[in-house]
Amino acid sequence: SVEFEPARDIFSGPSAALTVTITNSGNESMNVTAATLAGDVPQDFAIAGGTCTGASPKTLAAGASCTYLVTFDPSDDGNGRAATLEVEHTGINSPTSISLAGLGLRPMLGVFPGELTFGSSIVGSGPSQPQWVRFENYGSGPLSFGETVFAGDGAADYAFYSNDCTNRKLVPTEFCDIAITFSPSAAGPRSAVLRMAHSALPHTVTDVPL
Repeated sequence: SVEFEPARDIFSGPSAALTVTITNSGNESMNVTAATLAGDVPQDFAIAGGTCTGASPKTLAAGASCTYLVTFDPSDDGNGRAATLEVEHTGINSPTSISLAGLGLRPMLGVFPGELTFGSSIVGSGPSQPQWVRFENYGSGPLSFGETVFAGDGAADYAFYSNDCTNRKLVPTEFCDIAITFSPSAAGPRSAVLRMAHSALPHTVTDVPL
């Protein structure tokens, strides 16, 4: 069996290849004719090369070996990302099944609350009391944050009181907070969004209305 370690983020692409060695343990030559992926999630694994690939059949003398290179790219999180490499050959125990297993990780972003409302403020009265928004990783993989900015027509009316999220990486269950103040520069509705870049697909930018 082959186990891919450590666990892999489902958005990080294929892993480094691991080697599966096929050995002719008999007394006569053996042909390796084909290899396929089967089992529960064969799409999470790929044959990426090796000396058993190429011209078919691959002839192995008694005691000789060839290799398959296999990668892991999980399509979902959790345990049970399993498949088999089925190798067909002219030996007596064909096909030979090699178990493949790995663990997928998925970051998931939670935002609490989903919107901040500051109410009315007098123009020129200075910053309001801060309000907080919390970003939490409630998934199973690490979550990375990038730049955090204000955007929209009223963006200049909002400011960071504190920010421990920008360029931060959160492990599962970890959270960070951003505190924001409001100081209107003109009368009337002053709307904007807090825009957070992050690694939790399918959306790599999350807007919090202000």
